[in-house]
Amino acid sequence: RMTISPTDTAITGLTFSPDSQLLIAFCSDNCARLYPLTEGEPVTLRGHTSSILCADISPDGRRVVTGSWDWKARVWNRDGSGEARVLEGHTAAVTLVAFSPDGNSILTMSDDGCTRLWFESTCVTLLNAGQDYGVGIRRDFRRIVTELADKTRLLWDLELDPVRLIERLWRATPFCLSITERERYLLEPHDLAVRNFEASRSRIRHN
Repeated sequence: RMTISPTDTAITGLTFSPDSQLLIAFCSDNCARLYPLTEGEPVTLRGHTSSILCADISPDGRRVVTGSWDWKARVWNRDGSGEARVLEGHTAAVTLVAFSPDGNSILTMSDDGCTRLWFESTCVTLLNAGQDYGVGIRRDFRRIVTELADKTRLLWDLELDPVRLIERLWRATPFCLSITERERYLLEPHDLAVRNFEASRSRIRHN
């Protein structure tokens, strides 16, 4: 059991690293705090000018990327050393960030309707098909599915140069890919696909 209590600030969000060895807390002072769950001292990441909405940790565990209401994503060293690398270009809140499996690129999604793919600090791809409403990332990072406000889903191939739309999918209830579609398009194992499908159905029932 672990208790976290940053001083003079409230925790507004939490996420775990993929190996469950690190807890990332988003706080009301616009900082992210990293709490090792085995040993080590917490690390505070300061630099955003508005609330942090999302975070991810690189596959090698050495870097953390955060997205914020300040329209920016920042890439940090896990130990807090050095200057954060700033990913600028979105014109609204950054609502999703994700490292590729090899850690060489980062995907960001924003309320501006754009999904961007970054290498270092350069945006190498811009997927702008209207107001993106949600996104699903295949486990091998080769394809993504974006959902538009009109409930259309678009399948993008990240291995093509340039990246482009390869299929316009179905119109569906927001957040609900079927179990079979999750397994096919996102490569989710069956048990995970079932859990995510049920979670989506539950979210809709409570909206």
